Parts: sequence; structure tokens; C-alpha cells
Amino acid sequence: MKYPSSIHGRLTEIEHIVSTWPINIEIDHVIKWILQFDPSDYHIALRIINNLNVIGYDDLNSALQVAYSRLLRMAKDKNTVIKGENTVFAGIGDAGKSGSMISYHFRLINDISEENFLDDDSFHHIEKERVENIVLLDDIISTGRQATQEINILTEKVTPFKVRNIFLLTVCGMNEGITKITDETKALTFSAFQYGNEDTINSLDSRFYEGVLHDNRKEMRERIEYYGKISINGENGMGFGGVGGLIVFPYNTPNTTLPIIWSDKNGWIPLFKRVKRVNGISSFYKKMDAAIEKKVSQEQSHQSEQKTASRNLNLYVEGKIDEEFFNMLNEEFGLSRRLKLDKINVIALGGAIVSESLIKILSDLGEKSLFILENDDVFYPRSKSPESILKEKFPDLPVIDLEPSIMHFINIHEMLKDPKYGPGLERFMGDDMVNDQLHTDPKFLYEIEKHLRIKYRNRMKEIFNKFLDHGKIELFINKVNTKIHDQDHKDILS
Repeated sequence: MKYPSSIHGRLTEIEHIVSTWPINIEIDHVIKWILQFDPSDYHIALRIINNLNVIGYDDLNSALQVAYSRLLRMAKDKNTVIKGENTVFAGIGDAGKSGSMISYHFRLINDISEENFLDDDSFHHIEKERVENIVLLDDIISTGRQATQEINILTEKVTPFKVRNIFLLTVCGMNEGITKITDETKALTFSAFQYGNEDTINSLDSRFYEGVLHDNRKEMRERIEYYGKISINGENGMGFGGVGGLIVFPYNTPNTTLPIIWSDKNGWIPLFKRVKRVNGISSFYKKMDAAIEKKVSQEQSHQSEQKTASRNLNLYVEGKIDEEFFNMLNEEFGLSRRLKLDKINVIALGGAIVSESLIKILSDLGEKSLFILENDDVFYPRSKSPESILKEKFPDLPVIDLEPSIMHFINIHEMLKDPKYGPGLERFMGDDMVNDQLHTDPKFLYEIEKHLRIKYRNRMKEIFNKFLDHGKIELFINKVNTKIHDQDHKDILS
């Protein structure tokens, strides 16, 4: 059989493209996939296969070595170490197929004991509060939505067991997804290969459209989406979240990659098949819930026998930057000593800080705790903020409200004058903003913090030290002291 001239004339090109892929695939299968397109769109199919990012096992192993190196460095920044006694690894959420495959390669390439990977035999280490770090593994971060939700659920489950840090390690990550997880969870997140919108077909300025007249790019994207909707039975023709990705792994294809690559609905022949998934860390949630119930029961029984107030304090904060800030205060200002405590544990909860179920569990445990909440009411003009709702439902919850965030403790006037950090900050100021508002306007301080977090992520401690308002810190310490005194007084009376 002879192929149509439009294909036959490009066989050499197709064979060359396929020969560069680190995955074995028959050339006849690739041509069969191309022939599904209308003849006038064969050039689109060829452009797609020419721009596919096909990742092989060698690439995968190199990425996992890089990711592990970054994990060790990040752990050191968090004042912890990754070692056998205090760390467990697990595939994230229900992405067990990809998570398990990544876990397998991660374990082999970095020579990590199988005992450090979460299973029925190792679960008791969490239950017995031996685990300080949980490292979640997956192949890709795309939109970040599912991972954000999963990490916040996991935070609820493991915080009662004194798990302090959650890390998310992936081979590939889209910038927007990484940012979402970083901003909305407590997890420290990193990918060996980071990609942006310019690496998908979504952006008309993407490299995918190189050589195509700008006026024709939108039409090309629409044709790709048209075929995608056919292949996925009317759903998003650009893949999950509309990402329009071009990534293929040797064992699976992400659902954010173009569906015409992996879907088999409506008789569409996939280029690379996508396999279904099995359970990952979420399969342990029932065990965690049962262990939490047991722990709460034991703690309440212990409290009824002992009335002495604890000399440790759990300081629960919202985000990673808050955690870094209050750890710095603890170290630089000797908070434990000044508050007559043995130890202060600063614990970021991310989005889980407004979880009613988690707050109830932490309250039932009866440990000395204090919640530091940001004042977000201004961002909810027509309703109450989650923090306000939480305080209404738990009126006895020991809370200190920030005014409105940790940026309240920073001398903004001095920062604006600083030649290193000041330039560009004026753009966040309103035209009628007066000096007094620089330390109280929530929207202004939110934009400043966001700017610093993005531009100077690894220098936040330096910024805190340089521009700290010591007077406001002293007032804060007095507030904490009063809250602790009131809590101790209630414990004695109860």
C-alpha cells in the first residue's frame, strides 16, 4: 500500500522525528494517527509530533536526581534533614499509577530504602509521631488545583501527628501550577523541569507556532481544539484545565496534554495511550482518621489525670512566609525564654488553617496552642472571611489577629527608601494613600508581600531583619503572653 502523496513526501521527516523519541513506537502507528486528521490538516499533526516533549527513562532518572538534590537543600533551609527516621515518601493523592512509578524510580536512582516509602508496614511511624517530613512524589504539576486540594486535606490529617513539613517533588511542573500550590498550601514545591505557557499550544507566542503567520495561529489552535473535543467526547479539547500541554512520559501521558495524543473516545486512535490510576497516599486517610480518634481519646484521658499546664506552645500560622517570619522571631527575640516556655513549635497550615475539622481535632488534643490569623475581611466585602467564620464557630479558640498581616511588623517607610528593595513599590500605592495607611491598608500590604515573595523568595529573612519594627514586635509579644496566661488560667479552672 502507498500512502497519499501528502504523507509519502514527508515520510523521511516523520521517521526522523520518531527516531528521536526515547520511547519505542511503530512508524505505521504514527502515520495511522496522522491519517485521522483531514488532509488539509496533516501539517498540524506533523507540527504536533515535531513539538512533543517525549521524556524517556534516562531523562526521568536525571530529573529525579536533580529534584532530590533540591529537596535536601530546601530541607536544610527549613532547619530539618531528610533521613530514614523522620521522613516518609509517597505518591500524591489518587495519582498512584504515576506516583508509584515515580516513587519506584526515585527510590532506585537516589538509593533510598524501601522502608521509607509509605505502606501498611510503615504507617505506624506517622501514628507514633516519628515523622517530621512527608515527601510527596508525582510526575507533573499542571494547573496545581488537584494538588492544592490534596495537600490541604493531607495537612488536616497529619498535623495532629506532629508532621511539620510537606514537600512536593515532581519531574515536570507548569509555573502557574507551582505558584498556586506555593501560595495556597504549606507544601514546599519544586520540579526538576519547569515550563511556562510558552511551552504549550495555548499561547499564540509559543514556540509551537514558530514560522506560522500570526493571523493564522488562532485558526490552527481552534483546529487542534476541534479534534480534541472529538477525541474526548465533547469535553475540553485542550486537556484538563485547558492547559494544552505537549508532555509525554514513557509509562503514561498526563491528562493536561492535548487529548488527541492520548484519548480513545469516539473511536479516536491515541498516539500514546493513557492508563488509569490507582490509589496513592489518599488510600491511607481512613487509617489516619482512625488513628486521630484514638489519639484524641488517649490525650483527653491523660488530661483528666494531669492538670499541670504544658510548657510547650504550638503556634499555628497560615503560610510558609508566616512560618519563616515567626521562626525568625523565636530565634532572634528568644520568645520561648521570654514567655517562660520550653519550646515553641511554629507550624504552617496553609489553606487547612480554616478547616473546621482540623481545628476541632487540634482543640480536642488539649495542647497549648495559639492561632495567628491574617485579617482578610477587606477581601470579602459581601460576606465574612473564612477566618471570621472560624472564630464565630470556635469562640474559645486562642487567636491573635494580625493587623492585617506580617507586613504590619515591617517598616514600610524604610523599605520604600531602600535602594535595593524600594524601587517599584510605589506602584502599589493608591493616589490618595497617606503615610499612616502604609502599615494598615490590607490590599497595599498584600501586594507588597506578594511582590517580595515572588522577587525575593530566598531573601525574606534578610528583609525581615533589615526592616523589622521592634516596637510592634514587643506589642505582639505582650499579646501572646496575655493569651497564654488566659489559656493557663482556663486550664486551671477546668
